[in-house]
Amino acid sequence: MLWNTVDFAFSPADKYHKDDPLLITLVPTPSPHPSTSAVPLDTNKYFCMVTDCFSMTEILAIWVPFVDVPFVLSQQVLICSVIFAVVLTKVLRRMNAEIEVEIGSWGTEFAGSNARHARRGCERLQEECQKWAFLYVDCQNFVSKFNAFFGGIVLVSVAMDFLSALGNGANILAGSRASVGLIVTCTGLSLLFLSYTTVLFIPFVLVCEESTKMDGLVHQLLWTVKRHVYQGRLRRRLQASLREGANRVSHKECPTATNSHKKMNYIRAHTGVHR
Repeated sequence: MLWNTVDFAFSPADKYHKDDPLLITLVPTPSPHPSTSAVPLDTNKYFCMVTDCFSMTEILAIWVPFVDVPFVLSQQVLICSVIFAVVLTKVLRRMNAEIEVEIGSWGTEFAGSNARHARRGCERLQEECQKWAFLYVDCQNFVSKFNAFFGGIVLVSVAMDFLSALGNGANILAGSRASVGLIVTCTGLSLLFLSYTTVLFIPFVLVCEESTKMDGLVHQLLWTVKRHVYQGRLRRRLQASLREGANRVSHKECPTATNSHKKMNYIRAHTGVHR
């Protein structure tokens, strides 16, 4: 191969192509081996990145199939995992919205309603809870299968992207005579791979947040229904006490009550109802 007969070194006379800062004009230097000799090269056919120089043939034969193609395929797999996370986030968000509506209805619609109306609300809530339970179990099964298939892939991807970001940062620090174009390119690549480890996985964070929010909403709905049931029982108990007191008044169990004010005082005293 060419690299067996020619050695190259960067000298202060190295120049960067005005159109492509990564295309370096190489100055061939004599080979340290006595059996080899320096051969001039057509520098317009070679592309260099820091210390690696490739011809167009080598790029098509080595770089594209072993670097570009695996990178594109790996991104397709990661995009599939992100799409699944987005779908799961939307499902959980819709469930949370339905639970919030149910909490609001029990706080306003059924407040002060009669027993029949509240009973219909309980029947409807029972059907909704059954639907939510089935849907939540399906989500749990989906998450378990997702972790079994994509867990290792996502872990390796995050590790590789982080190492790639560090490698591009190291190229900037190691290149004492790097051009502005090379610095900008390596900086952009570092930011790109860092975004792969952060921004790309935001849907996974949203799934955890929606799941935690659902847990809080279910507890809030539970205590809202319990408070409504307790208030309904207390209201019915007070109404029964008032009716009993009114019956006593109508049967003249309080002969000294000559006006409505005295009758109400009598009812309050015997039923324990105070304003």
